[in-house]
Amino acid sequence: MRQRGIGQCAVRQSGPDRGQTGHDPTACRERGSRDWRMMPVALTVWAAQLTERALYDRLAGRGRTASYGQSASSGQSEGYGQSAEYGQPFGSGASAAGDDAMILLIVTLFIGFVVIGSVVPSLLPRLLSRKPRGTANGGSRMRPVGVSMVSLQYAMVLVVATLCALCSGLCAALIDSGDAVAASLRAGGGHVTMSLRTVSPMTASPMRGSDCQTDAVVQWIESERIRSPSSATVHVFADAAHCRWRQGGVYRASGTLGEPKYGQADAWLTLKDKSRDMMLETETPGRLDTAVEAMRHDFIDVTRRLSDQGRVLVPGLTMGVLGQDAYLPETGWSGFGRSGEAQPIDGNYAEALEDDFKAAGIMHLMAVSGGHFVLVAAMVTRLASFLLLPRWAKAVAVTVAYASLTMLMFPADSVLRAFAMGLFGVACLLAGRRSQALSALNWTVILSLIFDPSLAVSFGFALSCASVYGIVLLYDVIRRPMSRWMPGPLADAAAVTLAAQCLTLPIQVLMSPDIPIWSVPANCIAAPVVAFATVAGLASLLVSWALPSLGFMLAWLSGCGTWVLERCATLLGGDHTLAWPEGVPGMLGVCGAEIAVALAIWGIRYAIAARSAARGRSAPGEYRATWFEHAAGWWEETRGMLLKD
Repeated sequence: MRQRGIGQCAVRQSGPDRGQTGHDPTACRERGSRDWRMMPVALTVWAAQLTERALYDRLAGRGRTASYGQSASSGQSEGYGQSAEYGQPFGSGASAAGDDAMILLIVTLFIGFVVIGSVVPSLLPRLLSRKPRGTANGGSRMRPVGVSMVSLQYAMVLVVATLCALCSGLCAALIDSGDAVAASLRAGGGHVTMSLRTVSPMTASPMRGSDCQTDAVVQWIESERIRSPSSATVHVFADAAHCRWRQGGVYRASGTLGEPKYGQADAWLTLKDKSRDMMLETETPGRLDTAVEAMRHDFIDVTRRLSDQGRVLVPGLTMGVLGQDAYLPETGWSGFGRSGEAQPIDGNYAEALEDDFKAAGIMHLMAVSGGHFVLVAAMVTRLASFLLLPRWAKAVAVTVAYASLTMLMFPADSVLRAFAMGLFGVACLLAGRRSQALSALNWTVILSLIFDPSLAVSFGFALSCASVYGIVLLYDVIRRPMSRWMPGPLADAAAVTLAAQCLTLPIQVLMSPDIPIWSVPANCIAAPVVAFATVAGLASLLVSWALPSLGFMLAWLSGCGTWVLERCATLLGGDHTLAWPEGVPGMLGVCGAEIAVALAIWGIRYAIAARSAARGRSAPGEYRATWFEHAAGWWEETRGMLLKD
């Protein structure tokens, strides 16, 4: 059976030219490798949720802000007590105008669903299948449903997707604003008691006065002897005396509740006062969470015996957390304790190294994303093929590998994106079809944003999706001209870097108004060692809990690869950045500069092609060897002459 290549159009299935491969635009649009149909839907869902968030803050934000300062004088504490006792009412603490606006928005969305779901599907086919004007009365010839019908159906899909995104974001916003934790913040926060379940490992805290931090989901909150259920997320900061958090455990903690200054958590809980604050583990983590925590701890303990750069970079490349950010208690969860050969990390060196990585444009290597999943899937599928396993067994093996990798990595939005996108690849494997990266990414974005609207404002999720979009859409376009002037591996590395940065750079400017100058050379230098160092680090993570000596050997091999990254960041980082305007003006400036460069390159290529055609130097389709191919041919001829005798 003949397969279609990326650069070929589909074979015509009907008409006089049936069976011939041509340039039929309709057939070209049907290629699964370039299925762009859901991309506008994904972008529309994202834009709708951002719009809904801005609209909600504008309509209800003033009421919430005003209620913060009224907790002591307007009886807000009594209102909080009633809502906590009998259940939180809709829009508690917000202004009446904000509540009315939200109700009006909900009713409007409901009416929109009813109209689109009942009226439009029955009306459009009648309008688009009317008789042509030249048809006699009583004739039965109908106008075929063409492009107009498809366009209107696609518009309906966009409208429905927009309404789904708006409803999802609005429901999440209403639930968050009506939560007991939000009510406590409107009442001024203060000292509270909570029952919470931790959902992330314990890491070192960047806040002064706190030693560790973790993320948790609140089960109930108690304030002024009134206990209320809750489902809010809190970011916990604690001193060394309270740094006994384990992922998956349930704790009863007392501390100071406050507004979050950054991040996506609904509130911050601080445990610093030893006389008032406390934490008590009421439910131990499950066996799986305990095993994962032990494997992470023992791996980080092994890496502490490496060199300075290895202690910092090997955990980052392997699990997505830099060595100085990992918090190790005095006794490990596995019961073996901290290794006597472990060395502390120099904080000044680690901070300088992190700054160099950012300035060199290779900081993304310290975040777990699709590269880890691609490596694991490749190894598992090759092993399954060697064992002659059936297709369903390969799919099960890859799914188990993906789930295991997701649990072992430090939680991040990029890991969630890679895991969800990988599951679509598993579905293609199970169905016996080639995976479609663009379609899988589009569906990942749509489903992730609808089920978790908070991802719409996550920089990590946006950077991860933008980099994959850039690679999928622009890699071939950039690589083809570059491969004519440089070796293939170098062209691949440069094309991947440029394709990813074309879409991620505008987002990076929103985070930090500095543009790395040597990002492309740095990524080209790092590309050959990243896969080897990652595989060695993952292998060390798997065996360090049982065989620390073997784990240290594998971690040392991974450290050899990270040494290249450290040298690259030191040489190409530092002050080698371009200052750029910050905020939205800077983002628009980057977009304008990228468009201008693309238009300039296109104009130069068009001018060169027109000039060559006018002089008759190159006929359409004529092959012209590159300098690299000339050099390779010269080398082969010279080698043959020298070895001839």
